[in-house]
Amino acid sequence: MIKKLVYVVITILMVFLVLYVFKETIIKTIVGKEAEQITGLKLHMSEIEAEITKPVIEMKKLKLYNPKGFKDRVMIDIPEVYIDYDLKALLKKKVYLNELVVTIKEFTVIKNADGEMNLGFLKITREDASEEASVKPVIFNVNKLRLKVEKVVYKDYSSEEAKITEFNVGVDEVYRDIANGTVLARIIVEKSLEKTSVPWPETFGLGPKTEQKKEIVLKRASSGAGAWNVEQPAEAEN
Repeated sequence: MIKKLVYVVITILMVFLVLYVFKETIIKTIVGKEAEQITGLKLHMSEIEAEITKPVIEMKKLKLYNPKGFKDRVMIDIPEVYIDYDLKALLKKKVYLNELVVTIKEFTVIKNADGEMNLGFLKITREDASEEASVKPVIFNVNKLRLKVEKVVYKDYSSEEAKITEFNVGVDEVYRDIANGTVLARIIVEKSLEKTSVPWPETFGLGPKTEQKKEIVLKRASSGAGAWNVEQPAEAEN
């Protein structure tokens, strides 16, 4: 009996030791795979801060890369992502995020010399996205998302002279009850570009951008894979 107890204790300690030593690698691998599954693009992160005893993860210097065929390497520059997760739910093999804060420094939209837009390579903008999602869905729940976007840059290389337009969008909004990764990705893309003149890919499914766009996306999300609600963040929030 004592030997079995010692064995269990040693096993638990070994598991915690492995998690402590390799936690950054494990998190990078999981987040990278999930991000690629949702977006179809590669995600790189430079720094991760995580503790086994505290359900908080801070990821810094993240970059979502453009697909091949585009001059600029980075599509989205994300200085920081903050995650407060539910540890009890995770032990039950469920992913529940109490709070998710995504800070975007620059979102670069590109039209290359062939007239292709990098947005069109995102899974959420492709016609086959629903089929892919039904085969292998990314399931988790975000109770509260705070999205902060500083700037959007639109680069058009389709003509002889490149045209570059910058939009200081200053997005800082809070969303609640996000049911899966696809909805999360749509919110990030749609809200980042909402105050710009950047054209939507035809396959994005929202039609022309209008003053009623917010109502359109709200209806789409609520009738699709998970509803989400928007609110302005309190001034006291960080």
